[in-house]
Amino acid sequence: MNESGPEFGARLLELRQAAFDPANLNQWGLILAALLLGLLVRRMVRRASGADLADAFPDVAGSLSALLGVLVAWRQLYHHQHPALLGLAVPLLVALTVTRLATHLLRTLLASRLALAAGWERRITRLVWAAFALHLLGVLDLLLDMLQDLTLRVGTHEISVLQIMQSGLLLLVAVLVSLWAGRVIERRIMGMASVDTSLRVIFTKLVRGLLLALAVVIALPLLGIDITFLSVLGGALGVGLGFGLQKIASNYVSGFIILLDRSVRLNDLISVDGRKGVVSHMEARYTVLRGGDGSETIVPNETFVTAVVINHTLNDRAGALGFPLWLTHDADLHLAIDSLEALLRARPEVIATPAPAVQVSQATEVGIEIQVSWWVSDLAQADPGLRPALLLAALDCLREHGICLARRPGNSLPAS
Repeated sequence: MNESGPEFGARLLELRQAAFDPANLNQWGLILAALLLGLLVRRMVRRASGADLADAFPDVAGSLSALLGVLVAWRQLYHHQHPALLGLAVPLLVALTVTRLATHLLRTLLASRLALAAGWERRITRLVWAAFALHLLGVLDLLLDMLQDLTLRVGTHEISVLQIMQSGLLLLVAVLVSLWAGRVIERRIMGMASVDTSLRVIFTKLVRGLLLALAVVIALPLLGIDITFLSVLGGALGVGLGFGLQKIASNYVSGFIILLDRSVRLNDLISVDGRKGVVSHMEARYTVLRGGDGSETIVPNETFVTAVVINHTLNDRAGALGFPLWLTHDADLHLAIDSLEALLRARPEVIATPAPAVQVSQATEVGIEIQVSWWVSDLAQADPGLRPALLLAALDCLREHGICLARRPGNSLPAS
């Protein structure tokens, strides 16, 4: 253990004396100038990026600029004056930058889980500021020396606890940075309206996978790990896929197939395997269909390759909706057709081309069936309440014109 480490609280006493020393007024001025630079950069980044107050990226840029300013000043004064106050400002701004960077990464990666992100933000903030407090009291160096002396034997090698912690932290940071970069690139790609939705999904998945693999490949050599073992691991994984993971591999391959051939895209209304819904998410292994009642069905991607799929919005987003009505034999059909068509044309949700239609479908001993149909501009985004609302309006319209619905024999309810 390092016996020359500072005594407990000695550094704090030294900093207190330096803070009130008139000879260090220039250091106070340099620290203030660096903080003002950080505030200016923070405001410029927020204004240029249009970020809201919840986005921590401008805060990261501001604190990093202040840290660089203090480091430059510390470098200039190092050979002329003991930069005690600047030496305090450096770890303080490092702690501030790390907490803000962690906050930005967590809010980006866990945007859909705000409660979880907030909990981890508090934990990381406490950990960073606890490390800064230990450094300020002169205890951090002693603690690091103690962890360096604690070793574990792995085969013929001895590894210190400090090396294990540093390696795990480096690998974690590399993975988090790759995930953050993937999420940022994903937002940019998904915002390209000129590119097909399926291609955007393919690009984002490939970019995120490549960034994650690149982070691992870069981090492992820095940890002293030979990456040639990855070839052995890849061979073992290939054998596992061949014998026990056929379905999983099939779903992943099928996912890329349906993305490449664009047979199923985001926001398409499809029917597959007895299920109907709008495609809300397309993952590498499965696709999520959102039903009209708000339920979400997780469909394995292999189903889209092996089963019959009905895509109601593949080439044209417009689609037809409708319902049947049974009228009595003596009903005025021309009046019923004209009044119902006028009712449909008056609705803003109903498009003019193709025109809404009311047609006689069949005539039986029960009555005369008419089919009421209309078109909407986007079948996948159509209001689920439009059909029942038009059915109610049609019944009111027929009742207002004295047109009666047919009744089934022996049943007092109107036929549907």
